[in-house]
Amino acid sequence: MALRDRKIREAFQRVDTNLYRRGGESIVFFRAQVRGKQVTVSTKTSDLEEARNSKEKIEAELRKQFPPKTGTVAAFAQEWLEIHCENRSDKFKDITEARVRIYLLPHFGMHKSLASLTHEDIMRYRIFLQGCISYKSKDTLKASAVKSILADLRAMLNSAVVTRKIPSNPFITKLVMPKIPESKPKELTPEQIQKIEETSKPKALAAIRLAHLTGCRWGELYRMKWSDVYLNTEDPHIVLDNTKSGKMRTVFLLKPAIKHLEWIKETFNTDKYILPSRPVSPQLFTGKYSESLRRTEYYSGFKWNFHQLRHSFGFACINKGMPVEILQKLLGHSSIEMTQKYARISDRTVANMELTRFGGDLGTIMVPG
Repeated sequence: MALRDRKIREAFQRVDTNLYRRGGESIVFFRAQVRGKQVTVSTKTSDLEEARNSKEKIEAELRKQFPPKTGTVAAFAQEWLEIHCENRSDKFKDITEARVRIYLLPHFGMHKSLASLTHEDIMRYRIFLQGCISYKSKDTLKASAVKSILADLRAMLNSAVVTRKIPSNPFITKLVMPKIPESKPKELTPEQIQKIEETSKPKALAAIRLAHLTGCRWGELYRMKWSDVYLNTEDPHIVLDNTKSGKMRTVFLLKPAIKHLEWIKETFNTDKYILPSRPVSPQLFTGKYSESLRRTEYYSGFKWNFHQLRHSFGFACINKGMPVEILQKLLGHSSIEMTQKYARISDRTVANMELTRFGGDLGTIMVPG
């Protein structure tokens, strides 16, 4: 079996996820499950982009001709998508459906029995994913992407247990998940934020400054209403009831944030929603501010993304001595580990404390007398 697998790998050169060239041929092929058997299908083109499109069309046609049998992984995956994604955003639905279509179905095929799924099958799926190419970047899947795709499978199998399709989840057996290299949240310096605000138009400035002063995400800003804002209380705050984690969150407001909200109301006289010129979806909302990003990059000479404003808020809170547990509540992190990234990497606070201890002259410490 090992010799056969090696010969297959040598005969097929992978050029994309489940796309191959055979031997010295230029035509692109892919593998598909038909009636429980794996077959090689030609896309009848050597162009990679055309091959991707052809593969999608052929796979859709095969699914019509040979629909998955009841009780298969493929059949339950479709059922799970309809239930799991019912109340989710369009973006979430698109991502989850793409993961199932591009990774799960090609690996398990249309006739793999759900009841026969074992821990070893999941292990092989993880190995398969680590060699896959992302449908977004066309690079090998990152560890974070592999972990998310495996999490989809685990959630799907949990649902299968709840609906009594299978007696237990084979994923529960300890599976070593891909380790995600810790990356430093990228904050913006006060000088950079000032430059961004100086080069932003008023409508973009409304969102940019509010994100920096509250640490709210794109989607939270998009859905934020005046009815969620409580300024005339002992502790002015905003109540967010539709967050990424699905939990209600209270964001307490500092004086600059209160002043900025008053400026928005006075300048734009918005009615229901806080931000002006609110488009029909968060995706269009994000794109609407891309002009501001391009303007800032042009005039300032540095690149930035909107989420960095949230990181900058987190770092500013830690640098002022805010406990990590409180910052976790403010940012709405589901786990303390996510918030601790700010605490572990807040080098500026450490440097300031050490410099204060030694009178602000690091040179007298480093250079022997």
